[in-house]
Amino acid sequence: MNNILEKTFESMVDGIAIMDSNYTIVKVNSSLANLLGKTKEQLIGEKCYKAIHEKEEPVKECVFKKIKKSKKSESFELYEPRLKKYFSIVQSPILDEKGEIEYVISVIRDITESKKYAEEIRKTKELWENTFNSMRDGVALINVNCDIIRANKSLGELLGKKPKEIEGEKCYKLLHNTDKPIKECLLKKTLKTKKSEDLEYYAK
Repeated sequence: MNNILEKTFESMVDGIAIMDSNYTIVKVNSSLANLLGKTKEQLIGEKCYKAIHEKEEPVKECVFKKIKKSKKSESFELYEPRLKKYFSIVQSPILDEKGEIEYVISVIRDITESKKYAEEIRKTKELWENTFNSMRDGVALINVNCDIIRANKSLGELLGKKPKEIEGEKCYKLLHNTDKPIKECLLKKTLKTKKSEDLEYYAK
């Protein structure tokens, strides 16, 4: 059984460290050693904050102290400038017979790529929003049920409303004050032809 547990410990993709109640690392797997660019021998016996952050005391984000008090698992994320990596860390206590913390297990996952991807999405969304709202023409995104799901600032100014007040309205109700699409409805025509359509009309 011990051999199976050891193989499982070593085969984990996430980095794992076991520390005693004084922050000293007593066991690590190869994944953590590779993640930190060190050998297992270099890590064992070191304080966790020294091994990971090259600090002489726990970093601000560390929840080890909180775990000592609550005796419950905690999770947090942090950026390590030295390694230029983002980590997701889950720390769980192992209690002795008296209910006191004997060891703490840290599971450390490198989330750098997912953070970069999320940042790229945020920047793309921001660019889209800025472009959408900088257009001089009034623009609305409408679904097949005639619901306005997005409206830009220019459309809001044109109709004397805020974009958020427009969103959720039926386009025919908002533009024509009718309870159903008008005969010349461009949306119906576009859905049928699957081509761009245009219409001029006089708004009373």
